[in-house]
Amino acid sequence: MAIEKSRSVQKVEVYSAAGDEDPRVAVFYEHTFDDADDDELPVTQTQLKHLTSDTDYSNEDALVISICDAVWS
Repeated sequence: MAIEKSRSVQKVEVYSAAGDEDPRVAVFYEHTFDDADDDELPVTQTQLKHLTSDTDYSNEDALVISICDAVWS
């Protein structure tokens, strides 16, 4: 069987603008890798992404896109 990967949003933080900068968004993702035939899985990895108004966030989760649209509208 193949390893399956899933991603979920664990936390989103919005940091206020400093000086001339736009607000920043930090997204904490949890990636889980699992294979029912492998006793050493599942394995979970955490990823932190920093997004700015210049970042292409169109491939992020729908929740993250909604938050970014609200922050930078």
